[in-house]
Amino acid sequence: MMAVTESSILVQSMTQEDLPGVCVLEAEIFPDPWSRKIYEDTLVNSLYDCRVIRQSEGQRGRSVMGYLCAQVAAGEAELHRIAVHPEYRGRGYGQALLEDFLQRAAEAGAETAFLEVRAGNHPAISLYIKNGFVRLGVRTDYYRNPREDAVLFQRKL
Repeated sequence: MMAVTESSILVQSMTQEDLPGVCVLEAEIFPDPWSRKIYEDTLVNSLYDCRVIRQSEGQRGRSVMGYLCAQVAAGEAELHRIAVHPEYRGRGYGQALLEDFLQRAAEAGAETAFLEVRAGNHPAISLYIKNGFVRLGVRTDYYRNPREDAVLFQRKL
């Protein structure tokens, strides 16, 4: 497996042109996928910051290999969605998206970042802990399809 290097990837703002790839990936990964309309709404909402990760020009592969959607308001950042195509997991794409999110949130004035994750999503939980997130608590039976608890995390920026 090849690790991500700065020259091999680009993290960029999500655009309307990215939505077909984002929505396909969303449906593949999440049992409760966001609709295209939700993504269209986030792109025009100034409180949201949606990003995609792709291989740089001249590299072969998917145009959208992962994405992230977050909201920054009133000194707080909340990560709503982060996804990496299964073929590209374990290569640093999630780390690159998360680092980009944390840096941009701090630049936008956020002092704290929050997120929630399915209790059984151990790879994501490991990524968040590795990046300084601390567990705040659990929301019992928060998720449906399948039923699962949500673990809440926060990190000071």
